[in-house]
Amino acid sequence: MSEVDLQRREVGGTVTIRYTDVAPSVYAPVTESAALTHAFDYDIGNNMIYFGRAAMGSSKSAAVWQIRKFVYASTTANANLLDTQWAGGTPSFTNAWTARASISYS
Repeated sequence: MSEVDLQRREVGGTVTIRYTDVAPSVYAPVTESAALTHAFDYDIGNNMIYFGRAAMGSSKSAAVWQIRKFVYASTTANANLLDTQWAGGTPSFTNAWTARASISYS
């Protein structure tokens, strides 16, 4: 299951609506979000390198996490962010937080 954000410009600003796939090439608006817990991991320069989220109460060793990796120019403080990548190349909730360092990202 994946989600996409579509933005629509309106008088006075922009409205963002989140859609989720309900079938191949069929999307429906997300009307309610499940409560999520978040996890963070930082490098020696205090730059966030991993961000994960999963359903509230999930074990960090369960393969139910969506994990994003942030790639920086260096490990010094306030380094320039170069890229963001998904665990396994997809934003799916199919990874274990405890395995984040050994997962391939793209």
